[in-house]
Amino acid sequence: MKNLYFVFFLFFLISCQSKPPTPNSTIDTTEFILKDGFNIELVASEPLLDSPVAFTFDDNGRIWAVELPGYMRDIEGTAEEIADGKIVILEDTDKNGQMDKRTLFIDSLKMPRAIALAYGGLLYTETPHLWWVPIKNDKPGQRVLVDSLYVVGGNIEHQPNGLLYNLDNWWYSAKSNARYCYKDGKWLKEATSFRGQWGITSDEEGRLFYNNNSNALFGDYVRPNQFINNPYHKVKYSTHQTIAKDRRLFPIQATAVNRGYIDGVLDSLDRVTTFTSACGPHIYLGDNFPSAFKGNAFVCGPEANLVKRYILEEKDGLISAQPAYKDSEFLISKDETFRPINIYTGLDGALYILDLRKGIIQHRAYMTGYLREKILEKGLEKVNGLGRIYKISDKATASERIDLSTYSSVEYADLLQHPNGTLRIKAQQALIFGNHKELKKKIEAIALDASKPIGQIHALWTLEGLGILELPLLKSVGEKTYHPKVWTNLLQLSQNFVNSQAELTTFYQVARALNNTSVDLQLAHTIGKLNTPDAQNLWKGLASAYTNNPLFSEALVSSVANREADFLKLISNNTAKDSLQNMLLRASTNRENNANKAPQLFTAEFDDSRTKGFKLYNTYCAACHGPDGDGLENLAPPLNQSEYITEGSQKLALLLLHGLQGPITVRGKRYTMNAVMPGIKDNPALTDEDISALLTFVGNSFSDFPKYLSPEKIKELRQKTADKKEMWTEESLNEYVEKFITEENKNLF
Repeated sequence: MKNLYFVFFLFFLISCQSKPPTPNSTIDTTEFILKDGFNIELVASEPLLDSPVAFTFDDNGRIWAVELPGYMRDIEGTAEEIADGKIVILEDTDKNGQMDKRTLFIDSLKMPRAIALAYGGLLYTETPHLWWVPIKNDKPGQRVLVDSLYVVGGNIEHQPNGLLYNLDNWWYSAKSNARYCYKDGKWLKEATSFRGQWGITSDEEGRLFYNNNSNALFGDYVRPNQFINNPYHKVKYSTHQTIAKDRRLFPIQATAVNRGYIDGVLDSLDRVTTFTSACGPHIYLGDNFPSAFKGNAFVCGPEANLVKRYILEEKDGLISAQPAYKDSEFLISKDETFRPINIYTGLDGALYILDLRKGIIQHRAYMTGYLREKILEKGLEKVNGLGRIYKISDKATASERIDLSTYSSVEYADLLQHPNGTLRIKAQQALIFGNHKELKKKIEAIALDASKPIGQIHALWTLEGLGILELPLLKSVGEKTYHPKVWTNLLQLSQNFVNSQAELTTFYQVARALNNTSVDLQLAHTIGKLNTPDAQNLWKGLASAYTNNPLFSEALVSSVANREADFLKLISNNTAKDSLQNMLLRASTNRENNANKAPQLFTAEFDDSRTKGFKLYNTYCAACHGPDGDGLENLAPPLNQSEYITEGSQKLALLLLHGLQGPITVRGKRYTMNAVMPGIKDNPALTDEDISALLTFVGNSFSDFPKYLSPEKIKELRQKTADKKEMWTEESLNEYVEKFITEENKNLF
């Protein structure tokens, strides 16, 4: 009950804190080093924003932002369970380019991470739920539960986020293997491939890109859910590919990062050398930047206070990314509290950078003692309650203010061909949500306009979303264009008409005649669904043309679910097993053993071990050793860099199991305590897995190098000392370690 009172009291104090003073509306942007030819302008800042983590634009150009003030509000990460997250609307009332009005839309949210305007309402997350709420006069209506288990992992750094509406009319999230679609008045959820950590984006073909903290850009070579149709084949070559292999960073100042003590992480001037907190990837599809920037990837590096630009290239169906600059970055800040975490393209085609503007970006569960010390040394724990949005635009191209709220449905249809991808996808969603089937002829005309292939693609998917796409139109579009991007979409959409076997076989023969690698890759995935002899010959021809190409082998195997044996016969005359044969044999074996390899939806919440250990430490250890691990006088010694933490996990596990009494020496200092440390071996609430998680957190947080001891090893130690009744003394523990734990396994991680 005391803890509950404390939470209420802390929430009261937080809610009563005054906002930071209003800054000058022209915050000094000379802190930035930006590539020539571009302007950077402040769009929004504190006190209108407090710890923003995501935002989106509405049809009026207003900003809807998610605020997460509870994330690392202090260096201990305390009270993050308090529901003080918010969704706010920011508006530029005087049309000068800066937001000057803040309207609260929803408050009292628990750890919100993502937001998206969708179908006349708002999608938003509140751990562990995904909600949709209708909007009327900027007020929320009765909310609808889209998913009760959108979040399955407890740590805020590893919760699903992004909520990207993709070309295929499905919503995708980073750090998730679920996707969502609104159809016939109902929300649908199905499994997809697991992707990324913080942020997700797509190119103009609807292929997804994402990253994790140390890898700037992963991506898929094909649109989502294309190669997972065979449940007995595990996708390996088409999704989650490393797109950007060069992870180097070129910051201008020293910075504090979690593993800065490891050789190579920092240079001689203490500047981080490679990504350690990559997030917020964004493929630029706007129309404000020069044409050379179209399709480029921008990646946030908040640990280095910069945004990196990559140029994407595609060859033989494979995508790669190279840094745009040899030894510099697109955008760098001289301020260590500049924390870019998400990037968006606006309605005006400009690039918008979301700046968390926070001193601490590493969650307490993962923070090393080294980083903690650096944060305190620099005073970064004091930087809170801020948040900014910046706009980057081309100096030579005026960014046009667009208000979509006045557009008619016909004008929305015209936007399907607009050079700004943000407007195209907004138009597609609006036409589908509005059920504008009366515009069928107009949208079909756009689909047939081969002079604007990207408009053709959006028109086709709009018709698919409206449920009025027809096979004759696909064939007509195919007769008018040879553009490979259009054809890959035609082939994917043709799968809706798989019963038209003869027509599709002829259609696929036309596709094969294009002799294009990207088209062939999509065809390889599609062709196996047909049973005609000519279709099987096409499948065999692709297998021969791309022998021992694992990406094509994966496409071919994905298309023949449950018919692997039949297609093995088609290539049985091969003298040596190639990648395709091996994949078919493996899938056939998996089917016989009922070994499903397709992505599976999670059915229950869970914590990763580090987060679980953090919670256990706060429950069982922090009261004596302190949340900072510095110990409390006459009660418990410090844990930071203690020999009991740094010298090996087995010794610490034995101490935890049986407790310790009497004096103890830590870092050369003798401590005589008034209390004993009780053992936890007889606590029925703590399993071997719990103790392993606790050791993982303590070993990471209070020593330079992370420690790990498996639950199996803890069980073994528990059994070896099962007869022990009394607590350890320092002397008896050291004697046991010397006698029974060999030098070889003393420092087992």
